[in-house]
Amino acid sequence: MGSDKARLRLGRWTLLGHVRRAAEATGKRVSVIRKDVVPRSGPLGGIYTGLVKCRAEAVLFLSCDMPLLTSALLLKVIALGWQDRPAVFTKVRGKSGFPFIIRRDSFPLIRSAVDEADLSLQSLARRLRARYFVPDAAELGQLANINTPDELEAVRRRIVEASGRKRK
Repeated sequence: MGSDKARLRLGRWTLLGHVRRAAEATGKRVSVIRKDVVPRSGPLGGIYTGLVKCRAEAVLFLSCDMPLLTSALLLKVIALGWQDRPAVFTKVRGKSGFPFIIRRDSFPLIRSAVDEADLSLQSLARRLRARYFVPDAAELGQLANINTPDELEAVRRRIVEASGRKRK
């Protein structure tokens, strides 16, 4: 995108601001990881950092480039029964991704993955024997991930269209 995606504006808020608002609406404590403890490790660097810095029993991980997430969807992931599994990952089209929740006691497996440079979320979900949250058709739109200027523009159009429908 040529710049820090977290700071890109989408309406009144940045992409990070949208995600943070959804997270805060769950009533859970929210922290933002701005710098990974293990640099150049992709999402696993953020997971590693989150588990090192947080003392909660489990941590819900979100991506700053998914501004359409709602607290309702996040609460579904949280409630899916992570207590009896090391992790719950969202699964779309056969791929594991954000949002996901990982129990703190899974840290040794995360550390092992980072040490082995096995940085794939797909591999991590298998390694953790994760449970999966499969969103229904109505929830899929919330998982829009912004990686290109065209995707950002498409989400802007969706927000404008949705606000027009709400006013009627």
